Order: sequence, then structure tokens, then C-alpha cells
Amino acid sequence: MNSKDASRPGLVSGIFTAIFGIILGLTISEIVLRILAPDSLVLLSIFDERNLLYQYDSSLGWRPTPQSSYAFNGCRAISVQHNSLGFRDREHGNSEQHRLLVLGDSFIWGYDVEANERFTDLIQNKYPALNVVNLGVSGFGTDQELLLLRSLIDQLRPESVLLMYNDGTDATDNTSNIVYGGYYKPWFEKASDGTINLKGIPVPRSMRYALKPYIKLLEYSYVLRMAARMTLIADGLLHQVEVPDLSYELILQMKNLVESHNGKLLVGFTGSGGSLKGMLEREHIPTVSLNDAQKYSGCGEHWTPAGQIEVAGKIEALLQNAKIISLTR
Repeated sequence: MNSKDASRPGLVSGIFTAIFGIILGLTISEIVLRILAPDSLVLLSIFDERNLLYQYDSSLGWRPTPQSSYAFNGCRAISVQHNSLGFRDREHGNSEQHRLLVLGDSFIWGYDVEANERFTDLIQNKYPALNVVNLGVSGFGTDQELLLLRSLIDQLRPESVLLMYNDGTDATDNTSNIVYGGYYKPWFEKASDGTINLKGIPVPRSMRYALKPYIKLLEYSYVLRMAARMTLIADGLLHQVEVPDLSYELILQMKNLVESHNGKLLVGFTGSGGSLKGMLEREHIPTVSLNDAQKYSGCGEHWTPAGQIEVAGKIEALLQNAKIISLTR
């Protein structure tokens, strides 16, 4: 027997020992994670409405999937149906009614409320001569909402546009190319000559979308779920871009775009609006603060159905003061 033959049993034994050690280590890790960290590793830390209900978009980062439906569970189970344009709204034809586009994030999309409980639907039902178009996309910042409006304004031809600014997230969203733990998005930068330039197009495909086909597998293993989360974190750290907040400049660009199409821009704030509210009012943009509306405690603190009713009342007053409702009812 030569030395090569003599070493083969030891090599095989070493391989099996290594495999057993890996399996044992993974098993122990799985048990420890399930005991010590069950709440911090829930599946929605990887899969949320942005990759469960939406699809990758090279210009916006993500957008709703047209004609899709889903039973989504955040703080509360809701049913979601997207129309042919991909928005959680009814179909809109070539109506001669005064058309009001409403832009915003999950507050407009309707996180934790049914579609008919949202303020947009409440106002639509009360003022049938007004054509309210809900363009809410969960997670969008002001920069993405500007790009969305640019892409649809000629098709939808609104007389008015209501932008809902999220005091809690938009200022941060507008300063980065990665949000919500791994979603890539475009961003704007101010050049030395003062111009605002779009960056990050085409938007890279988020690894969260790459993980989506493995949702069933990740449901069963905390170890794999932790590995996926660590991969997302590492990817974000490698590619993170941060720029100054241009919320004010972006809203002014939106105002110019709407007015160039003979429309009127209004802005609502999920909070008080702070100094930004005063800055916009000096630009003759009608605004309203919605910080007192009732919200859920936790899960992003979105408006409850009762809060949506409060918001509808304040938005109704804003539309009346802007001579929009009185002209169309």
C-alpha cells in the first residue's frame, strides 16, 4: 500500500467531520436565533410591500405591478388591488372633470387601511365632479415623486397636484441612493452652478428583488434570513451615496412643472412641515399640516381609518381655499 492509499481514509474522515461540524453549527445557530431573536428577524425585515407588491423599475427604483392583487398584513390585514397603471386606485379614462393627482408614499398608498378608507377615496365620494387620482407609492421620496409626475403628467393632464410630504422620512430619503435597508433609488445633486441634476439612472436592481424567489425557503430558516440581512447591509455599505437635502428645490421643480402644464401645486405635510412649510408658502404654494391626525402606534405610525377622515376634512378645506372644489362641485 502506498502513502496515497493510506491517507485516503483520513481524508474522507476529515471531510465527514467538517460536514458534520458545519451542520451542527448551523443547527445550533438556528436554535439560538429562534430563542433569542424571534421578533428582530421577522420575514418582513427582508420582504415588505416594496418587493411583495411592487416590481423593479430602472428609472424609479420600484413601482407597483399593474393589475396585481395581494393580501398584505402590516399592523392590520388589508386587500390590495393595483390598476392598469400600477396604482392602488380605480381606472381613470379621459374624463372632462377637474383632475387632482395626489402624490406621496405609504400614507397616500394606504398602509394599514383599505382603499375605500383613504382620504382620497373619501373626498372622491363626497365630490363626484372631482376626479381624484391616487398615485401613492410606498417608500417614495420627493425625488421619486417628481420623476413619477414627469413621466405621467402629459398622459394624465391634471388641473391640480397635491404632494404629500412625509416629515418623518422624506428629508432623509432625498439625501440617499439606498433606503429601507437595501432598495436602490435615483437621487438629485446640486451642481456648482446651482442646477439640479439627476443621478443614478439606470437604478441598480436591489438584492431584495433577487431574494424574492426564495421567500418560501427563508420562511423556514432564521440562519438563512440572518445571512440575507447581512448581505443586504454589506451591499448598502459598499454602494451608499449621501448628498445634501434638496426637498425645497425638488418641490419648486414640481411647482414649475405643474404650472407649465397650466396646473396648480398644493402640499400637505404628515407632520407640522416645520420651516419647509413657511418656505413653500412664500412661494405661494398652498399648504396644510396634518400632524394631529390619528395614527397607529407602531408599524410606521400611519393614519388609522379615523385619522384618514380627519385628513380628508383638512384636505377638503385646502381644496376649498385654493378654489378647486368650489369650481368643480
